[in-house]
Amino acid sequence: MINLDQYLEGASPYDNAYMTTYDNGDVTLDNPLMRVGKSSSDKQHTVLEGETLQNIAYRYYRDSGLWYIIALANDILNPFEEVQSGQILRIPANG
Repeated sequence: MINLDQYLEGASPYDNAYMTTYDNGDVTLDNPLMRVGKSSSDKQHTVLEGETLQNIAYRYYRDSGLWYIIALANDILNPFEEVQSGQILRIPANG
């Protein structure tokens, strides 16, 4: 489980990354699966048409770069896919 405060302070999500080298020579930088714990202070957000993880993160954290916290909390694997209107997201408390 990640320490949410650590990421809100600007630490890289790849601090604990490891390199994987494949038989064909390709190399990737991987990170152990991160999880965001639940809190009684978490909020719910119903996605409105046209919203993105970035502008939702800005609304709640005043930093659009923290979109990945919402993605992790909601098991969103492809953050570049548009979230769907009407979808309910868990917004982790920021501290």
